[in-house]
Amino acid sequence: MTIKNSMLYFMILVILGMIVMLLSVKPSNSLCKKHEDLFHSEIKSGMVIEKFIDTLNHATETVVLVDGNKKYILLLIPDSNNKDFEKIRVRDKITKVPNSFQFTLNDSYKFTFDIQCDF
Repeated sequence: MTIKNSMLYFMILVILGMIVMLLSVKPSNSLCKKHEDLFHSEIKSGMVIEKFIDTLNHATETVVLVDGNKKYILLLIPDSNNKDFEKIRVRDKITKVPNSFQFTLNDSYKFTFDIQCDF
């Protein structure tokens, strides 16, 4: 085996290792903490009251919703939930079962907030 072949194999292993690391990264603990109350809550008649891209927070797609006197902030992940953010409109009705991130928008469109947390 030549040095050139050895370097090629080494580079392939490094790239594969980086891909495995990137695919296995969980969201930051703070993102999970921000959504823990939302995860456990049941939303029966929620309404979207605000929708914006937070340019000061890494262009995070943000949806603010209320259900009764409770207010929730949903920080969507652009790569995973981009089409969901585009579909959501202010004054849309939104519901959610407890202990999940599965939402129903206007009684028809269903989407799942793509985040993996340990709760």
